[in-house]
Amino acid sequence: MFYKGYWVDDLPQGKAREIYSSASFYEGNFINGEKEGDGIYQWNKNEYYIGKFSKNMFQGEGDLTTKDYYYRGAFTEGRREGHGCYKDNASKFVYTGNFVNNRPSGTGEVVYEDGTVIKGEFDGF
Repeated sequence: MFYKGYWVDDLPQGKAREIYSSASFYEGNFINGEKEGDGIYQWNKNEYYIGKFSKNMFQGEGDLTTKDYYYRGAFTEGRREGHGCYKDNASKFVYTGNFVNNRPSGTGEVVYEDGTVIKGEFDGF
């Protein structure tokens, strides 16, 4: 690992960049050695999170891009939690609504590539 930034009491503090491998890094804010506030975490070339962190986890509003899906919305302790928009890359649909523990839960809407729209109550896909 390579770290470029400030240290306070042997802990990362303030704006910094940690590089873990050729395609994996975190760039953002540290408080007492933990990722806090705005940051970018990329774990391979095309998979990354841009948003808020708290205690090293995705927390608050953020954008998560993976090979399987794209999600923009709320996170709690690293999970999709609260209102968000989820675009599935394989099945070509977009869900907008509430999430609980990474799963659609409650009122939402699914729009398929062909224009079909389903509105209602959801409990997972």
